[in-house]
Amino acid sequence: MQFKSAYPFLAAVILGVVPAGAAVDNPFAGDLGNAKWFDTMRQAGFNSAMLKALPGSNGQVAVPPDCVEIAVVLTAANGTPYKGKVPNVRIVSTDDRVDNVPRLPFILQSKTEPPNFYIVLKRELNYEFYSNDDQGREDHFATWRVPADSPKQVRLVFAADPGGKWKISVFSEKVRAAK
Repeated sequence: MQFKSAYPFLAAVILGVVPAGAAVDNPFAGDLGNAKWFDTMRQAGFNSAMLKALPGSNGQVAVPPDCVEIAVVLTAANGTPYKGKVPNVRIVSTDDRVDNVPRLPFILQSKTEPPNFYIVLKRELNYEFYSNDDQGREDHFATWRVPADSPKQVRLVFAADPGGKWKISVFSEKVRAAK
């Protein structure tokens, strides 16, 4: 992954976020995470409440200019599609004065794509990521800050290790092309 400065990489190390590409050739195969996918997710009814509630959206189904659309794919640590029971995910800002909208994304699952979901997060704001299991237990697994210079659309990979712990990494076509 190519960084414009050392700060995002340093933050990634401190926050436990690892660069993608270690084991996954392309978890975003097909339409998953491309412009068409983002258009579809933006229009999906299960995402409209989140988009309308975001600060700066003025109650419209629109992505505010200071936010980033994010496609997330869930994989196993070795890069294969995640096969276990997919936990619910809860995402909250660490500063609810700036963004007080909790995200509880709808996780899409099919036989042709790995589990995936769509979220919109504000640039330059830290977000806490939690997984919730069937018994109601909640586990904080990461903190991630959307970089100020992020493109309008970002693709993330959530990888689960055999113990059920999750790591977040940014997927980059440059990493894949360098292999």
